[in-house]
Amino acid sequence: MQVDAFPSKADVISIISEVDVSRMRILHVAWIDDERHMGPATSVNMLSQAQLREGADVSVYNARTSKLINRNLHSIDLVGESNVALSRLIEVVSPDVVHFHSMYILDFIRIGRQCWNVDIPYVISPRGCLVQRAIWSGRWFRKWLGLFFVFAPWIRRAAALHFLTAAEAESSLRFNVPHFVCGNGTELSDIDSTSSPTRRVLFIGRIDLEHKGLDRLVRSTVKSADVFRHGGWVLEIRGPDYKGDLARLEALIERKGVADFVKVGGPVNGWEKEELLKNSALFVHASRFEGQPQAVLEAMAYATPVLVSRGTNMLEVVRSAQAGFCFEDVEENGWNSILRTLSENHFQEQIGKRGRALVQNTADWKQVGAQTVTYYEELIRRKRGAQQSHEVVDT
Repeated sequence: MQVDAFPSKADVISIISEVDVSRMRILHVAWIDDERHMGPATSVNMLSQAQLREGADVSVYNARTSKLINRNLHSIDLVGESNVALSRLIEVVSPDVVHFHSMYILDFIRIGRQCWNVDIPYVISPRGCLVQRAIWSGRWFRKWLGLFFVFAPWIRRAAALHFLTAAEAESSLRFNVPHFVCGNGTELSDIDSTSSPTRRVLFIGRIDLEHKGLDRLVRSTVKSADVFRHGGWVLEIRGPDYKGDLARLEALIERKGVADFVKVGGPVNGWEKEELLKNSALFVHASRFEGQPQAVLEAMAYATPVLVSRGTNMLEVVRSAQAGFCFEDVEENGWNSILRTLSENHFQEQIGKRGRALVQNTADWKQVGAQTVTYYEELIRRKRGAQQSHEVVDT
């Protein structure tokens, strides 16, 4: 199967209304450590709801807790949650297609083997894990061994790889597996036009120093410390600790002498998170590698300008829409220019509106749900066609 054999995005949009998914059973498999903070907790849940609204029968299996969440065809409310032994998962759900979210989870290989044994196609969303820069960072030798000697057979047997952006697809190892590109979505909420502008630069996400680029984010402020101080600007970093990196981050901030304007706080959710996103002058994401950060989409949905690194795989899209700035430029040249631009409220408003329009046109969950279901349909048709051809040969 050739990569370009998948329907194009335009084709998908044109045939969405013709796709009959009323009998399709979809199983999403994810490893969710903390439902409040991890990107997959939001995106997998929202994707399953969007596919449910398209008429599919959707289940979500959290491999960490062995919990299976079932939803019915007519409501997005939780229908049931039960413990299901991993060894019986495919037997219990009997899906038409399985979608794995993320990688490097041994239980995913076991579930994939069940799929392979009964000819059920499965899709893998690497979520940045196959980006070559990610593979060769940190404990690269351990990652390399695990990828090529443990996970490679599971990847090669996938019906398709699902990448969140074209940039992620281009920078990832693909193992000669067909792939398609379909980004995450987000929800648009009303914006209070009367809210007063702030001088807050905000990051919300896991406190992972290397992966999220928080070390270089802090270092980038040193040469522009006077601009932050004299302008009353604050860099606020919010999120849950990851493997003790919170203490390392706080030590770095003290060592660099920027603790008076770089503030660190705990994780935020719900109303508090919304208020921070709506009332910040800039949302920054300096990650070294990602699939597509959900938090960046959420910030743009609130008309907040964004500052993104090349590693987020969103820079070119943001640039083309004139909805934000490049972190590497700030890292090299300092914050003076960008903070000066944001100090002009009308510029800040214009940039924010362009970002909101971008997500409104390209990151609608209804469209994402319909597109992914259409791709699944194509995979299922091909799988069944291959099975029929095999049966004819055998006879």
